[in-house]
Amino acid sequence: MRHHTFAAHLLVAAAAFGIPSFAQTSSSINNGPAGFSGTASFPDPMPMSVRSVVNAPYSAEQVMEQVQTLSDGTHITRKGALRKMYRDSLGRTRTERPAFGGVGLAGRVLESPTIVEITDPVAKVKYTLDTVNRVAHRQQIPASPNQVARTVARTGTIGGIGSGGGAAVAGNVVPSAKVMVPPPLPNGMVRPTTVQDKLGTQTIEGVLAEGTRITSTYEANTEGNDRPIVVVTENWMSPALKMMIMTRTSDPRTGDRTQKLTNITQGEPPADLFLPPSDYSVVDETGPFMLRWGSPR
Repeated sequence: MRHHTFAAHLLVAAAAFGIPSFAQTSSSINNGPAGFSGTASFPDPMPMSVRSVVNAPYSAEQVMEQVQTLSDGTHITRKGALRKMYRDSLGRTRTERPAFGGVGLAGRVLESPTIVEITDPVAKVKYTLDTVNRVAHRQQIPASPNQVARTVARTGTIGGIGSGGGAAVAGNVVPSAKVMVPPPLPNGMVRPTTVQDKLGTQTIEGVLAEGTRITSTYEANTEGNDRPIVVVTENWMSPALKMMIMTRTSDPRTGDRTQKLTNITQGEPPADLFLPPSDYSVVDETGPFMLRWGSPR
């Protein structure tokens, strides 16, 4: 019997691809001769302190890949599970993804239920759809005590990667040709020296995107390194969709990592994607909850 701890798998994926983790906090899966079983835990939803994006509907698929080159020239390629993503003109979002990663090493497909998450900033609710047991778990999204949720119109501020959330880059990003050596953190660690360059525009998957290159240099002896470590990240942002289309990072410590949207369709997705199916039971959750599939081992 094979046992996978998804909490560790999720942390590895987040580190490898530089992406925010989903609301799922921990999972386990047993995929052996006796059949499949698994669990997934979900916390309370985060307060609505992030902005939603309206009037910029789309449908797309998100792919992720990491390629690491060993000292002998061997290439190790790891692919993240495919995610389907949707947003309508009201700012409602839907993400479909495997609960347990979906793809393992060497492209081996893991048996996994699909998790569907629907966030509705208008009704201030979030649905987590259990597609095996056909149950919609509904959670109220609390208002932020410190910040009122803002709405970004089509001409507003560009949001972040994924479904319209904000994106941040570690370190101190400064305009091109300006270099700043930041002060050390309180714990003694040193932030990298960071330079940002504009790359102009290019069309990616049929969408015009604006690029920036962020070069972060960790000077010698800041991480036990005897020579500087240079990490280069390219971000390609779509002004029309107000989201990242592609991020590519080259880091000598971990390899080359790419996260990209593909099969992008600009236009209104079907409205029923943002509501639970009519044959699902709706359960109101007042705290963290867990999904269970199969018979416990």
